[in-house]
Amino acid sequence: MDKSFIVSSHDMDYVYNSFHNSTLLQMCRQMINTHLLNNGIEFCKGGCKDKMKMDAELEEMVDEKWIPFCADAIDSILCFGFCVVSFEGGYPSIMKQGTYRIKVDVERNEYVWHILAVDEADTEIPNTYVFNHFGLEPRIDGKLTSPIAKVIPRLMFLKRIRETCVDMELRRANPFFFSEIKENNSAQRQEGVDYDFYADAGATENRDDMQFSRNKSAVEMLEKQKELYEQYLGRAAAIKAQSTLSNVVQMPMGHHVVNPAMTTGRGDIVNLHKLVQEEICAVIGVPRSMMFADSGGIHRSDDEGIHDSFMHTLLWYKKKARSHAVRHLQPSVHRQNYERG
Repeated sequence: MDKSFIVSSHDMDYVYNSFHNSTLLQMCRQMINTHLLNNGIEFCKGGCKDKMKMDAELEEMVDEKWIPFCADAIDSILCFGFCVVSFEGGYPSIMKQGTYRIKVDVERNEYVWHILAVDEADTEIPNTYVFNHFGLEPRIDGKLTSPIAKVIPRLMFLKRIRETCVDMELRRANPFFFSEIKENNSAQRQEGVDYDFYADAGATENRDDMQFSRNKSAVEMLEKQKELYEQYLGRAAAIKAQSTLSNVVQMPMGHHVVNPAMTTGRGDIVNLHKLVQEEICAVIGVPRSMMFADSGGIHRSDDEGIHDSFMHTLLWYKKKARSHAVRHLQPSVHRQNYERG
């Protein structure tokens, strides 16, 4: 044995949750599943040269066992780049995430997979097999190389862009205001305007402790205004104006309101979303223009190219799934050909 490593269960959980929480990834997944499994599956033998005749029991199990197995296998390939299959119960099934651990030994430049139990250290789960010949095996350090693992940084970028937009709108809806003191440039204060004195017949000099500020009288002007409304306009007008006057805040002398700089949203956020979505869809193999009819895709004028690109994606899944089915499953699974229209 040259080396061994553990595929991080935490990374697998993170990729799995991101896959199921992203609407864009679910649209791509649904597009692939619909075209691959919409017409059902075929059972064949002898290298798929002869089709098998299905009895009533097997035909009943197609919708109950085999189609869910194929759909889960596609999800596992997208998320992890491999499938962990259990053969318990006579039918293959994809093991649920979190019910196993994966240890890989590297021997002669090949991976030897070990499916371990969660609650036991080195106990392998019987009747399990890993479908891993998709060219998406994890790296030697245990990091995933699946399509979803590749596009998660792009999804996080879009998430942060949306969060900053929401934060900006909240600040615009509830803005902050600041007050600033305007300094008096006059070197000498004006008596009777800037300050007055207390009447003291025995005082012979103007001391600082004899001065008083007019801020108190300035604040009292608000109450006098309310009394004038009630005296001259009547009680009804005073009650009506009271709600408006209660929002008036008297600022200290020398202060004035400074309007803060309001941020504006990005003007290219729509085009930015289109470019990132185009990149994500290209990695998965589903053209963006097949899901969004906004003329934003770079292939919008090449309908034949869109069809060919998606057809090659479906043929790749079909070929890989059939090769594993012929090698490990009885009877083998063969998806029907993708037809135009």
